[in-house]
Amino acid sequence: MDRSRYKFTDPHFMTCTVLHWIPVFTRRETVAILFNSFQFLMDEGLKIYAYVILRQKIEYIHQNPGERGYVDKSEHWRYSSARN
Repeated sequence: MDRSRYKFTDPHFMTCTVLHWIPVFTRRETVAILFNSFQFLMDEGLKIYAYVILRQKIEYIHQNPGERGYVDKSEHWRYSSARN
């Protein structure tokens, strides 16, 4: 029996925010909980396109020195992944 009488018929976008900026990706246990939750939702029939979670973080780290004005180009930052 369904929990709700409402049905979604069209795809929609949903985003989540981490409460109090908890460092989610620094602890394996927290990452495991997050991905287990995604797996549960997918098993329930929800289509999740969650690849953007990690990709967004990498792009932020990659672009940040240039965007913050520390260097003219991201590849000029000493520890930049833009050089590779």
